[in-house]
Amino acid sequence: MVYAAGLSIYFSDPFRPNSVMASNSVRIPAQTKITGVQAIQDKVLVFGEDETFLYVPSVAGALASQGRLVRISDSIGCLGSNTIVGAEEIVFWVGRHGIYSNSGTPKIEEVSKNIGNFFNGTTPVTNPLTSFFETTNSGHADVVTLDQPRTTMRLDSSRLSVAYSAKDQMLLVS
Repeated sequence: MVYAAGLSIYFSDPFRPNSVMASNSVRIPAQTKITGVQAIQDKVLVFGEDETFLYVPSVAGALASQGRLVRISDSIGCLGSNTIVGAEEIVFWVGRHGIYSNSGTPKIEEVSKNIGNFFNGTTPVTNPLTSFFETTNSGHADVVTLDQPRTTMRLDSSRLSVAYSAKDQMLLVS
């Protein structure tokens, strides 16, 4: 079991998840507090707001804290622990500028290129199907010109959640 608090991660004792040896922790050299951790294969991804680390724990002896820490990005981070999900040997997460994935290597893939406007805020994403009866003046839709108002959506990181449907092999971000 891996715990995170502040700028450190803590490894529990084998078969005792509520017990951590004092020396079985690693301080992460992040600029901000840790926003999330996720196991991938035999490694641990550690996230800050704008940076990502890959930690390979030591398998020799009782101290997992004797492993290797690699910074794999100094511009891509994670928004929070509820925005990370493990799925079929891949970890997906939502950062400030998009949705990303990693398979336990030092390489991060962006999976949200087609919906980048939702994250960068330049052009909000619109949904024409939910706005048929919305108007600004008359109280009814203009059926002559068929020019309908649109609902615009922007990223609200405070209410973000990520899940994975193994049956449908689908990443769900809400």
